[in-house]
Amino acid sequence: MAAADATEGLRALHAGNPEKAARLLEAAAEEAPDDADLHASWGVALLETGEWDRAAEVLRTSLRLRPEPDVAFNLAIAEFRRGDLPRSWSAVSLALRWAGEGRLLERAAELGLAVARRLDDPEPALREIVLWAPGTDAAAEAARILE
Repeated sequence: MAAADATEGLRALHAGNPEKAARLLEAAAEEAPDDADLHASWGVALLETGEWDRAAEVLRTSLRLRPEPDVAFNLAIAEFRRGDLPRSWSAVSLALRWAGEGRLLERAAELGLAVARRLDDPEPALREIVLWAPGTDAAAEAARILE
């Protein structure tokens, strides 16, 4: 049953029905609690429904099961939406370090800049963006702020 729920849940997520996806992926994850991919997809569905607290919880589980940059990025979004800036920054920091090059790095750097601007002491976060996301617009902006 977990495989069928997972398949239908992913279909619902891709079809733009995150509520249905969240229900099905939750059922699948209950039957396969060590499946990091299920938890990651479930977390994305929860993000899309606006269930920030639950999304953060589920994405933390996925990240513990298998550290992945896209999961760290999605966790950072959930924590940001929850208003937990320190946790959001921690997740952004992981995403920046793990993302390598490409669109995920750019998006993580942009989110990192948004988080850093709201931190009481943004300088360490800004320096990390410059270090881990060179060549991105966000790193250039962080460098300008640090000058």
